[in-house]
Parts: sequence; structure tokens; C-alpha cells
Amino acid sequence: MNIILLGAPGSGKGTQAEKLAKYFDIPHISTGDILRNSTDPRIQNILSEGKFVSDDEMIELVKKRLAKEKNGFILDGFPRTIAQADAIKSYPSKVLYFKIDDELVKNRLSLRRTCNSCKAIYHLENKPPLHESKCDLCGGILTQRQDDKDVVIAERLRIYHEKTAPLIAYYAKEGSLVEIPSDGTPEETFKKILARFGL
Repeated sequence: MNIILLGAPGSGKGTQAEKLAKYFDIPHISTGDILRNSTDPRIQNILSEGKFVSDDEMIELVKKRLAKEKNGFILDGFPRTIAQADAIKSYPSKVLYFKIDDELVKNRLSLRRTCNSCKAIYHLENKPPLHESKCDLCGGILTQRQDDKDVVIAERLRIYHEKTAPLIAYYAKEGSLVEIPSDGTPEETFKKILARFGL
């Protein structure tokens, strides 16, 4: 089973990808994580400005990764453009589109904090740590990702609506799009996904 996750930054793709990977026992491939872990200063500069790596670079990166998978995958953060979608047509997939309002996205991202040690994720309103700025799991320091700051969020949303949102119509025309309302809790959203799969 191949699953592509589509939606705005902060729509819950990463959270649901982890749940789906465990449920279906297939790998979660996050291009965002791959890029954030890159040691290339040029890529880090692009990310810190809320922009995207070029289509050609991303397509090459993702194709190499997908070639290793034989039993399916969950693709999170790719494709982001029509050109990228065209490049992976040879991998028939179900596309889950997480529908969410921009204002809720801004709230989710601006209040998100990540442990600098174990990478656990918190939300200052919905999932606050027991101790301010300290990870409950390992005691690491909680920080705000550069791309979760207000100015960068606005730029990420602008690019999403310009470049990625057209994929909604693209996959709907193909007949592979499944719309998932993503304004509830992660547990509520996951139940909606399983229901769409008839599970």
C-alpha cells in the first residue's frame, strides 16, 4: 500500500503518518525530516526562510528513497508541486488530503515546541510539558523550530497555496484523493482515516 499525505503545514501529516506507519507496518518517509537533518548549509538556509528545495533535487532524492521500498510507504511532504506529482506516477497511491483552516494552522505551528534532544513534540495549549521549556521524556530543552516562527509560517502558507494546493484538484481528477477533515484531535483524525479505508 502506497499512501501520499497532502495538506498545509501544521495540518497533522507528520502525526498521522506515524500512526499509519505503525498500523499498516510500512515506512514513514518524511522529506521534511530528511532535509532538516541535512548538513548542507544551502538547504538549511532555504528551510530557515520557509522556502522549498528545487523540484529536480527533491524528485531525485525521493525516487532514490522509494526505490528501496517493496511493500509500500507513507510519503509525507512530497509531492509539493504538479511536476513532483508527475514524477512519481509510477507509484500508484491513495492520497489523503488533510483539510484545515489557515488560522488553525498558525495556532498549531506557532505554539509548537520540539525537544532538542529526543525530538519529542509539544504544543503549549493542547499538549503542554509538565515543566516549562523542559521535555517530559528526557529533560531536554524545548525550542521553537525556525520554520514555526510567525513570519516563516506566513511564507510557508503562501507557497503552499500557490504551489501545492493545486494538487488537490490534480489528485481529485485522478480519482485517488480522499479528503480528511483535520480540525480535531489526532485521535479523531486517525479514526476518520481508518473509516475511509473501511477499517
